Amino acid sequence: MLNGGGWSDFRHQVEKNPSIIATSTALLSLEKDNEFRNSDNCKNSLKWLADRVDDIRIDRASIIEFSLAALALTKYRKKMEEESVGLEDNYNRAISSCEDAMLKWIKNRNSMIFGYSMVHCFSTEGYESGVKHMFFLPDCIVALALLRIRAHRSKPYEAIPCIVEVVTYYLEFFKGKSEGFCCSTTGKISTVDHLWIYRLFKEFSKNKSTELIYPWHCIWKTSTSIIILFFIALIGIYLGPHGGGEGLGGHIKITIGVILVPVVTTLLISIFRGFLARKKSD
Repeated sequence: MLNGGGWSDFRHQVEKNPSIIATSTALLSLEKDNEFRNSDNCKNSLKWLADRVDDIRIDRASIIEFSLAALALTKYRKKMEEESVGLEDNYNRAISSCEDAMLKWIKNRNSMIFGYSMVHCFSTEGYESGVKHMFFLPDCIVALALLRIRAHRSKPYEAIPCIVEVVTYYLEFFKGKSEGFCCSTTGKISTVDHLWIYRLFKEFSKNKSTELIYPWHCIWKTSTSIIILFFIALIGIYLGPHGGGEGLGGHIKITIGVILVPVVTTLLISIFRGFLARKKSD
């Protein structure tokens, strides 16, 4: 671990620059070590990771960096929110940055390219055996991270279809007598790939099926907001310059018509989008 928080790719790396992936994997590995969790090293690493993710531009970091950072930070969420640690704001900003980056990335993905690995090349400073690589399943890890940060609740219309599509894709490999998932990049069945897929399935199964099929709570929130606007407009008519006059009835009819159009339209759109989400989930 480097001074000031964070890990570099290699123990004897000449350039002492922390790495998001190295720091995230180290934090995930040490998450159950109470001695580490209560140390200043843990606090410094969490602060470095949260600040780094919040500062970096979306187009200057790989999606694996955002995903692993989100997975690591959520493991330490309670610790970062403790008053003695004082990293709640850092955590919230970092998770928001990760959520935006992952949703932007996965919405532009096509299911035709699911199953291909993303390669992370380690820097080789001070390392004798040359370049080292790690292979990740980006779609799987992004979907897992979105579930962990509860994006399916904060931004359901954006997150749920993407998550369900990824889960459905990987489920196809475990039907009947299938040997499991075979990576399109390597053409091999990997234990590490299956561990990531297992974590995705497990996290997905923790949620109620209704949450990931039909987000009624979002429809309710939208409808509530529109109803409030309706009553505000209605009160405005009564208190306006024509309130109580002969034209009051006409104004009320106009107001009701103007408000009902977006209300009905919003409800129809919400129901239609929910129907599409249900069909995709089925």
